[in-house]
Amino acid sequence: MAHGQRPPPGRPRPCRRPLHQRQTGRTARPIGHPTERRLRHADPQDLTIPPHLRSKVRLRVQPKWHFVDPSLATAALRARPDALLDDLDAFDLLFESLAVRDLRIYAQPLGGTVYHYRDDSGLQVDAIVELGDGRWSAFEVKLGGTGNIEKASASLRALKAKVSEQRARQLSTLNVVTAGAESYTRPDGVNAIALGHLFAG
Repeated sequence: MAHGQRPPPGRPRPCRRPLHQRQTGRTARPIGHPTERRLRHADPQDLTIPPHLRSKVRLRVQPKWHFVDPSLATAALRARPDALLDDLDAFDLLFESLAVRDLRIYAQPLGGTVYHYRDDSGLQVDAIVELGDGRWSAFEVKLGGTGNIEKASASLRALKAKVSEQRARQLSTLNVVTAGAESYTRPDGVNAIALGHLFAG
């Protein structure tokens, strides 16, 4: 497993109109169409954090919606790969849904539950995976880029600092899931994991 970070790839050219404001074909519809809303609202991610994981600040408890299968949304929008690369905001949302879906699939056989963390201080973490025995791991999801991974790692470390001492001892790993090809452990102990390596081994 490689250590250190690779230079981020060249940033795609900016698009003239975001994917959610454009049509990609004669019969395609922009994001926001009822088809997209049904896909997006079909799978809420629970925001109800177990009491023993809660920090001292007040939590915001409303669902965070994800696509059941991001490929269905992409197909419904007839979004070509180049259109997604031109709209990184839309691409990032689809990638986050994909990662959360995979985390749920992998956690289910282990009796695990996937939560989203958000508190009143503004701290958010994309996914908390908690197993029945109390062990838990935290995940941020980013397409990539050194700066984005650094910010995600800072959020994960901030979450660890907020939980109780007992819960900190039960913490298994802090992780940033990326669209990259390599996985490695950063000097601060946070794992950067390529989505394809999420369940390796």
